[in-house]
Amino acid sequence: MNELQIIDLNSDNIGNFANNMPNAGNIFIAFLAPWCGHCTNFKPEWETIKQHLNTLKGDAGGHIVTVDDNLMKQLPCKQPSGFPTLSLYNGKEWKEDYNGARSKDELVEYLLNNMTKTPAKKHKTRKHRRRRRKRHHIHKISTKPLRGGGKKKKPRKKTRKKTRKKKYKRRKQRSRR
Repeated sequence: MNELQIIDLNSDNIGNFANNMPNAGNIFIAFLAPWCGHCTNFKPEWETIKQHLNTLKGDAGGHIVTVDDNLMKQLPCKQPSGFPTLSLYNGKEWKEDYNGARSKDELVEYLLNNMTKTPAKKHKTRKHRRRRRKRHHIHKISTKPLRGGGKKKKPRKKTRKKTRKKKYKRRKQRSRR
């Protein structure tokens, strides 16, 4: 994944892309529906964004994908609930939905910031993951106030033990009598 690939998914190429999606790195998917009024209004802007990204291929890496609502069910990823939905994935794992303005400038800036050239490093061994967890362990600090309004408790007196011993001695003495 050295440079940005812009793909319009159709019935011919969706099977191949769906099989390779888990290892594809960062993927930005535009879920569009032809019957949706918002999608038809956004489609010309999306085409200009894709043309602009073609000129900036060296600055980012990953896949920019456009998929129809009929074909989206073949992708092994989180399905949108409404249209148009613009989502960022790492392989088939959902990262976030784009909620910013649907303008060319803002979308291009978002894509350049989030579509990195190299995929995130995966820890290869269990031992390495365990070491990393220990190194980056953060202790959880409670935000709850101290019990008793922050006052220190007085230490408990040791008189109870003494009184128990005395009671035990008295019982022994009574039983002897």
